[in-house]
Amino acid sequence: MATDRKILLGYELGTGRRITIPVRHMVVTGITQESGKTTTLEALAGRAGRPVLCFRTKRGEESFATARTIPARLVPSAEWPEVEALLTAMLSSRGAQESLRPMRYMLVRACEGSNTLAEVSKKLSELAAKETTQSAIRQSYLLKSYLHSILDDLKAAGAQVDVHSEDAALDLQVGVQCMDLIGLPYHLQAIAIANALDWVTEHAEDTVVIIPEAWEMLPLGRPTPCRMAAERLLRKGACCGNVMWLDSQDLAAIYPPARKACSVYLLGVQRADMEVERTLRHLRSLDARCPTAEDVMELRRGWFYYSSGEDLDLVYVQPAWLDQDPERARTFAREPMPESYVMRKKAKRRKNAGAADAQPEPEIAEMKTMGGVQ
Repeated sequence: MATDRKILLGYELGTGRRITIPVRHMVVTGITQESGKTTTLEALAGRAGRPVLCFRTKRGEESFATARTIPARLVPSAEWPEVEALLTAMLSSRGAQESLRPMRYMLVRACEGSNTLAEVSKKLSELAAKETTQSAIRQSYLLKSYLHSILDDLKAAGAQVDVHSEDAALDLQVGVQCMDLIGLPYHLQAIAIANALDWVTEHAEDTVVIIPEAWEMLPLGRPTPCRMAAERLLRKGACCGNVMWLDSQDLAAIYPPARKACSVYLLGVQRADMEVERTLRHLRSLDARCPTAEDVMELRRGWFYYSSGEDLDLVYVQPAWLDQDPERARTFAREPMPESYVMRKKAKRRKNAGAADAQPEPEIAEMKTMGGVQ
């Protein structure tokens, strides 16, 4: 297994020092269109030297354009926790906030001995015929209606996308491959990603899976099929070298067990006060490397704080299009940074060193000459 092999991230801002990172469970955050999350993930995926699986989920998305496309797999589980999560995801995507907890007893009974959603639906009809209370009849009717809606969506999806057969293996090769899920309803996207995650957990080795829009696929407040499969991979995958990279605009909305399982963080620009503070809590340090709120808010596109264990670096990420010209990427990392950013960093170093009487002018000039933060 190649889990501990490091890959190039980029270069430390100011010094141009080469920064590499371990291939482990990772979170990448930052404001969409301003931080460069997708560019960062594309670059790391291309340099990973192992199978990488990603997903396209948003209309108009052009990420991973050169990736090899592989078909999705849409095989929903008939186990009651997964069926309940699927129904919750479907209702949520359509704006309904109804809790399925009161219907759980009926759902568990319908799922017992069932292998497919169609069988669950048939069992609900059989149970409804035996019920005598209005409450039980109503619950079975609602559950059957919800399942019919999902079954109709699955039938329509079969005509829209190339779908694996139930027992087909994912054709994962060294390099980047992508499942195109654009056009599918959210709950079917969650099924496809869950199926892929479960297959990787059970069969793959040394594989990276990139979860897009982790705030949506692994949400904080409600179960989804994808969230449950992701937790299985996060807890069991590392022993086989399988890791997950989470892409999210912020940390707050990611399911906490998934976030806590990650040991590598790439944190980009944030401007909302609460999210800036949350970012800083992940970067707290006793030395002068610890950034301020202003530092986080003034990060540019392609600049990320890399945090893992004791490591904390401010990095310019080398994009894939500079892989053939790394010295140019190193030059970008050495370019002078905004004067306000440099002065703030230097003042903090003087304060931490107890050198309150130091003269700032020559030091600031020196920083400008060197190109930024040490």
